[in-house]
Amino acid sequence: MSEGANNLLSYYYDMINSLDYSLDKNSELSNGDTVTVSFEFDNEAAAKFKIEYVGEPTEYTVEGLKEVKKIDPFDGIRVDFTGTSPNISAEVVKTKTDDVYSNIYFDLSKSYGIKVGDTVTVTVSNNPEYFVEDYGYAFTATSKDYTCSDVDKYIDKAADISDDTMSTMKKQTEDVINSYFAGENKYIGVSDLKFEGTYFLYAKDENGWNWDGNNQIYIIYSGKVKSVEDKKAFDETTVYFPVRFKDIMQYADGTQNVDLNNTSISGETNLEYYYRNVDGYTNKGRYVQRTCRVTES
Repeated sequence: MSEGANNLLSYYYDMINSLDYSLDKNSELSNGDTVTVSFEFDNEAAAKFKIEYVGEPTEYTVEGLKEVKKIDPFDGIRVDFTGTSPNISAEVVKTKTDDVYSNIYFDLSKSYGIKVGDTVTVTVSNNPEYFVEDYGYAFTATSKDYTCSDVDKYIDKAADISDDTMSTMKKQTEDVINSYFAGENKYIGVSDLKFEGTYFLYAKDENGWNWDGNNQIYIIYSGKVKSVEDKKAFDETTVYFPVRFKDIMQYADGTQNVDLNNTSISGETNLEYYYRNVDGYTNKGRYVQRTCRVTES
């Protein structure tokens, strides 16, 4: 190809490549809006071909667009929290069944292992632009936080145990101790029963299976234990009686429940009588040597 032909071809590409246009805006448009189109060109390159471009910026009116309505996707759902804290599950439940709301889908930031006070974020999983194209609705929001509340929970600290619940456990502890000594009254007796305090234990693994319950509390009483046999088996000794209660629950309405079944005195002393040992501990610190996350007295 000759040099002249090469130059002509170069001018041609310059002319073609110089053609361009721009819009003063190209998004978030509504019917009735105006869009200005401006052109760019190179008349020096066009003159080689005896062409002159002309054209001024031109306005076009937007029309024929589908009207987009706004919709809050969260008006069509509720979040249900079920179970007992700290093992609550969350689920999105649709409350509207019309075509638009039924086709909105959601993701949860967390759906299980939730406890009272936790926040769960619900996010719309639909593509907002596609939803506008398909249904003519624009989302006013795409995420919303929901706080877990008004559900049953296992008590996680001693301070949350109500006075009524504590009184019930103390009364049961006294009954357990008195029942134990009534059954052994041929050999041992107790006097001066006195409430000493509590030890509260909370499970290390909130989301795991806890054979000993999600929480435990030991109600501690002391008493002076003596041998009542003709031949005294031991001298009068102060003994501490821990009685365990577990899975103390507070219902959503604020009332509490504690299982009073299967309660007994923990531990065994070295005070021997009739081939047995007195239940409980003579060492006050023995009954708190347990694996737990929280211990309060």
